[in-house]
Formats: sequence, C-alpha cells, structure tokens
Amino acid sequence: MVTILNEIYEADFRGYSYRFRPGRSPHRALDALNAGIQRKRVNWILDADIRGFFDDMDHEWTMKFMEQRVADKRVLRPIGKWLTAGVSENGEWPATKVGTLQGAVVSPRRAKFGPEVHREKTRLIEFGRFAKGDRNERGEGKPETFTFLGFTHCCGRNSKGSFVVWRRTAAKRMRAKLLLLKRELRRKMHEPVGVVGQWLKRVVGGYYRYHGAPGNSAVLGKLRDRLCRLWRQALRRRSRRPNPCPRPSRTARRWTDPRTGKSGRMTLFPRRLGSPMTGRLRGMLPSWCAVRFENQETFRLSPGLFMQPILVVGLKSMTKTLAYAARSATSPLGRWELERREPGPHDVQIEITHCGVCHSDLHTVRNEWTGTVYPVVPGHEIIGRVTAIGGAVTKFKIGDSAGVGCLVDSCRTCGSCREGLEQYCENGMILTYNSPDKHTGKVTYGGYSGQIVVDEGFVLRVSAKLTPAGAAPLLCAGITTYSPLRHWNAGAGKKVGIVGLGGLGHMGVKFAHAFGAHTVLFTTSPSKVKDGRELGADEVTISRDAGAMTKHAASFDFILNTVAASHNLDPFLNLLKRDGTMCLVGAPAQPHPSPAVFNLIFKRRALAGSLIGGIAETQEMLDFCAAHRIESQIELIPIQKIDEAYDRMLKSDVKYRFVIDMASLK
Repeated sequence: MVTILNEIYEADFRGYSYRFRPGRSPHRALDALNAGIQRKRVNWILDADIRGFFDDMDHEWTMKFMEQRVADKRVLRPIGKWLTAGVSENGEWPATKVGTLQGAVVSPRRAKFGPEVHREKTRLIEFGRFAKGDRNERGEGKPETFTFLGFTHCCGRNSKGSFVVWRRTAAKRMRAKLLLLKRELRRKMHEPVGVVGQWLKRVVGGYYRYHGAPGNSAVLGKLRDRLCRLWRQALRRRSRRPNPCPRPSRTARRWTDPRTGKSGRMTLFPRRLGSPMTGRLRGMLPSWCAVRFENQETFRLSPGLFMQPILVVGLKSMTKTLAYAARSATSPLGRWELERREPGPHDVQIEITHCGVCHSDLHTVRNEWTGTVYPVVPGHEIIGRVTAIGGAVTKFKIGDSAGVGCLVDSCRTCGSCREGLEQYCENGMILTYNSPDKHTGKVTYGGYSGQIVVDEGFVLRVSAKLTPAGAAPLLCAGITTYSPLRHWNAGAGKKVGIVGLGGLGHMGVKFAHAFGAHTVLFTTSPSKVKDGRELGADEVTISRDAGAMTKHAASFDFILNTVAASHNLDPFLNLLKRDGTMCLVGAPAQPHPSPAVFNLIFKRRALAGSLIGGIAETQEMLDFCAAHRIESQIELIPIQKIDEAYDRMLKSDVKYRFVIDMASLK
C-alpha cells in the first residue's frame, strides 16, 4: 500500500522533499536553502510551524481528497479503515474520529497536504543580502535569524564582502546535547577511561560530521571545551584517591579530538577512494589533511578541527570539448579543443545542438571593438539539451531543452541586478564569450562548441513549441528588439518604426506587429518591401526616397534603429512626434555622425540606446514567442562554413539569421 501511494503522490513533491530518500539528506536540504537565499532575490523568510500535524486530520475531507487521484475501491477501503482504527488503551479500543497515528501508512501522505500553520509560532522574517541595510535605515537593528534542521541561520559576509548565510548550531540543541552527555558521563563514570573515550569519540565525531559547516567552528569549539570540562569533572569524582586519572584535562582533549585516529591523521572527513581527483589533491596537501568528496562536484578540505572548511574551486576536474575558434583577427576560424568545468552545485551542463551567428561574433573575432582575447570561441545564441545538473539545481532536469544568451553571470548584488537588469550590472556582467571567467581564471568561451556549463540562474527554459534552430537567434536578436519595444510601450494605438531589415530588424517587425502597433519598416532595398509586409509591417518605406520619408514627418511615437553600420540619424529623428524616442540597438564599428541638436530640442525628442535584456525579461520573451509562434527566419549552415557566413553577413546576403547546426562539429 505504501508503494502504491508513493507512486501516486511522491512525484508531486520529490523536488523539495528531503530526508529518508537516496541523495536527499538534510545537508542537501540545507545546501538548497542556502543556494535559494544567496542566489535568488530573497528578502523575506516565512518561518512556519505546523500545528497538530497528525492530530487534527479530518477523515471525510481526506477521503474526498484521495478520491481525486485514486479510483480503486480496493485501495480506498483499507485507508478508510486505518483512519478510524484507533489505539488500544487500557484494554479498550475506541474508534478514532479525527486525526491519524503518527507513522501509520496514511500519515506520510498527510505530510503532503492540508497541514495547519501554528499562528503563534509562525513568523515572517526579514532576511537576505539587503536585510541589514534596510533594517539599519529604519533603526531596527540586526537582521533576525531562524532555526532549521538544528542550525540557526544568520546573515553575514565572507572575507571578500559578499553576502553569505552562516549556519551555527542552534543553542537550544547544543544545550540539550550537553545535558544528555553529562548524564551519560555520570552513568559511565566508573568504566575504564579507554572505553568511555572510544564512546565519546564516536559521539563527538558524529556530531561534528553533521554540524561541521563553514562558520560554525567557534560553536563546535565551545562544545568541545564544555564536554572536556564535564568529563574532567566525572574523572575527578570517580574515586577519592588523589590522582585516579593522571592529567585528566589532557586525556579528555585527546579523546574528544575527532581529527586523530590510529594513524594520527584526521578521520572526521574520510577519503573517498577511487575519486579521480583524490590522488591529485593528496599530493598537494599536508599528511594530516583529508578530503571530503561531497557530490562529484565539490571538494572540501578540513585542515583542522577549529578551522573553517575551505572550498577548493581551482582544482575541479575539467572536461575537454571540441569548438571552433579564431586564433587572431585575420585568421579563419578552425577546430580547437577547449576545457569546460565540471558542473558545480548550481550549474547546468548543456549539449549544444544549435548556435545562432550574431554580428557581434564578427566584430569580436576581427577585434573591431578591441579587447579580444585569442583564441576566441564566439556564440551567444545557444540552444541545447541538459545533460547534467548540480545537486542544488531546481529549475532543470536532465533532458530538458535549454538556452543560454549573451550573459552567463553578474554580481547579483548591485541595484541593476536587484531589479532584474543584469545586462546593466554596475560591477560588470560576465558575457558568454571573451569575458573573465571566475571559475577557470581564463576567459569565457561561447557556443561554437560541443557543450557549455552555466549557472542555472542564467539558463533559460525553451518551450517545445519552438524549433531549436528558429529559437536560437531569439536569445540575442530577439531580446535585443523585444526589450526596448516593451520598455517604450510599443503597442496598440502607437506608430512604431523599424529601421533596417536584417537579423535584428526582422525580429523588431515581428514583435511590433505582435504587440498591436502600427508598424512601418524603413529599408534602403526595394527588394525587401515584399518580405517586410510578409513579416507583419503595415507599411514599408524606402529610406532613400525623400518624398516617402516626408510623408511620415513628426508622426512616430517610437523608432527602433537596428542598423549596425554608421549612418545619418537626422532623417529618422525628423519623423518623431513630440516626446518621441529613437532607440539604437545596432552597434557599428565606427560611430554615427552626431545628430543635429535642434532636431531634438524643438520637439523634446529623445535619442536612446538599449542593450539586450535581463534574464527574467529574456524568459518572458521566450514564453511570448512560444505563445504567439514567433521564431527567427534562419538559414541553417554547418560550422565549416562559418567564415563564408561572415562574409555573406557583411553583404546582407542572408534571410535573416545564420544558425549553426552543431551536429556538424562532430
């Protein structure tokens, strides 16, 4: 019966259920909690206490609830009997009308629905990276703390000043442990010192294994000091002889030190034999230091009982993968082998199936914007399948379709990041390629490769309604046009112009049309008139035709200029009505000529710019595209033709975006 009910209900709660499940230990629950608080925009914690967990369950309601998922009477009938079975007390067996026995077949299922929150013990706590500053502004003192799984969680900062959640052993729990040990030491007072020492060593070792968290060393040190004092007192009381145990303090500290075993080496965190990195780490560490291999991702060194464990980042194993790279500004792209890090606790590993070709790739490869670090692997329009995830990842599972756009990280603490505008990170966003990589100490490498590893906070869900090839350019061209159109409220009742019909422009036309705006496409090529109308433009204007341009004078609410070549902006600024805005999203190698000031000031017109979009907005854009069946129009190419694609892109000889089939890399 338990197996049947587990199959029905367990899948609904497996993602956030811990304890008594393989690979779902309390430590994993604590790690997931820390990850959620430190990586997400968490400002409040609901510390909830469940009241009368097994005592107040309504039998009738429970049966109706289960009938929603279970139709077989052979299953429901015994459940109804168990609910009313009751307990034998003093030879009597009264039927139970409310509640269920703790540990009964139905009680674990009860844990998954219908609990009542204890109003007096439940509280909302201001907690997170901004709690201290916000509370100081209001004069409310330090941030509150909360206790979970035996640890008191506190807001803190590490040595670099970054926000962290410190876990300290709950004071109430430690007092209870010491009281229990005091009573047991009194009971074992007359047993041989070696026997008591071995028992105490096992107890202390187990306690340290559970509570040995970063930042908790001082609390563990206090526990050891008090335990030594308790045993010393017990040793002195065991006999009236003046010296029943020579050097009791030294004896107590020796037996309560979990570092030392027969070999004299630390045994608190035993080595895991067979790990590919164990031998490499051993060769770099002192003989007394041991390695705890946590979850195929993280090595944690514990060099001493009272030293905070150190997370080793630079020693993670790396995986080699094929890529296409440029070795200089003038050389063609060619095959190259790069190293990707193994997924960490919060990482997602993606096998790349398609990668869009952006004009930024060409600028970077040829060092037109300067600052390119060679060899460079471009590509920031990445679509693929999830092949591995870290232990703390919650948003993805293996086999999911996923995407990576222009960003793979940011500081996550500045004002822009707090608002979900990671592309404007005030401490410097980390681009998908040619940016400093904090994990390897080198630079990031992009999507012209077989796989990529990215923090889940910068990985995007891709709907099955979108084709992988058509969805790839959405991650740059799509969000680059979607974001400014949304920001300046392009929609019904607005007249919107799109300048240029290329990789960016054709997406701008599609979005402006989908938003309900009257959409006018400006192009220099008469051959693109038909295409513009098919994409959704209400009007197509040849920008070289002065008469056609004059007809639109002072009539546009918003113009999105997608052209990536230097050109005169004044003809388009003249088309804006009062308080209208022209936004530039194309990034030319040479600057535009400065616009005439009077074109701006006499009608309070604005000339602005926009840079891609934040992660939340990019996900919103992908969901919008899936709902409205919007994809980029692409030409699929093998990666061996990438240099040819660059040359054609300069000639605008593509409709309208190249996408690489990464299967050709193999």
